[in-house]
Amino acid sequence: MTGRPRKGSSVRFAPTDGIAPAHAGDPVLGLRFNIDARYGGNVEVDLTDVHPRPLAIAFAGALRRQSGLGGSLGARSTIKVHLNAYLRFFAYLREHSRAMTPADLLADDIDGYEDFLEAGGDEAYSPPHGTCQGHSRLALD
Repeated sequence: MTGRPRKGSSVRFAPTDGIAPAHAGDPVLGLRFNIDARYGGNVEVDLTDVHPRPLAIAFAGALRRQSGLGGSLGARSTIKVHLNAYLRFFAYLREHSRAMTPADLLADDIDGYEDFLEAGGDEAYSPPHGTCQGHSRLALD
């Protein structure tokens, strides 16, 4: 807005006032936070024990963006499913990958994790549910 409006005068906005940046960076780098889901209540997220830390920060930001307004995750149960899938993915990466940052992740890491799930490497995996989790989109940009 240009200046403070006075009583009886019209309010004017600059052309850039309503434009959001194409990709606003995540201002919160914490690994322990709460997500207020649109449906179902609050989800407590704690990724402080997840290593490597740069990947944990990227995944935390992705989860925050996906569950935010306009994101693809709205229900508490869906957010928890994604969080648990992330935790299982990190457990796999610790044993089978050398990736330390999102840029280090290779297609072989993702494909290897899917093969790991299909081979029964994860006790919590069940075919109909796990297939959806294994193919879920990683929004790390």
